Amino acid sequence: MQTPTINISELFVTPVDTKMPTTFYSEISNTGQGKAEDFEVMIDFGESTVEKCEWTPSSLATLKDMEELSIRLLQVSSLNKDTSLYVICSMNLPYFKKMSVGGGNISIQKSINYDAYKEMRSGEEVSFYTGLWRTILIGFCGLFFFKLVGILFD
Repeated sequence: MQTPTINISELFVTPVDTKMPTTFYSEISNTGQGKAEDFEVMIDFGESTVEKCEWTPSSLATLKDMEELSIRLLQVSSLNKDTSLYVICSMNLPYFKKMSVGGGNISIQKSINYDAYKEMRSGEEVSFYTGLWRTILIGFCGLFFFKLVGILFD
């Protein structure tokens, strides 16, 4: 059985708040070997007010009604391998709370929140443990260097 792999390939939010509406853009792609079927794309815009959303190809998804005004839930009927669904929304603030993709025949749910998005955009992808490991390694190298210099000059 060929399995689909759904990824949030691209994500962009207009970085500054202006008088014009802010743009939220995302690309959801199927990079797996099989067709993804009956999955959902959920975007929680948090405090942002969504003015309008559209997606292309429009025939692939339908908007599910939600009581929560800041959440958009798209039901995607199918997404063939090596194809993408593009979601574009206009809103009043350059912020979203969380975006997730899952359900249907997708085995692994993908999600990203605003903080992770900001880190991704600024290139700061070093986790806490990676930073800690680097600090310890640099400390040991410095200690070794000072010991070596002490031995050479004694």
